[in-house]
Amino acid sequence: MHRTQIYINDREYSALRKEAFNKGRSISEIIRGLIDNTYLESRMKKASNLKNIVGLFKDKKSDVAKNHDKYLTEK
Repeated sequence: MHRTQIYINDREYSALRKEAFNKGRSISEIIRGLIDNTYLESRMKKASNLKNIVGLFKDKKSDVAKNHDKYLTEK
């Protein structure tokens, strides 16, 4: 775990403090949860969506897995 310092205004601090109190958690836990929900889950959803397109397109070339770089740079 890494330690960092951020500056937030009074309104933001008050909202975080209230949320932490209501949930019985620390402000740090609330912030980590917000980061996870905002950034990490978003990345996982994008990766999952990419997996859904695998195999949708057919090509006559049978060596695409081995030579994908060559085909991606062709014009």
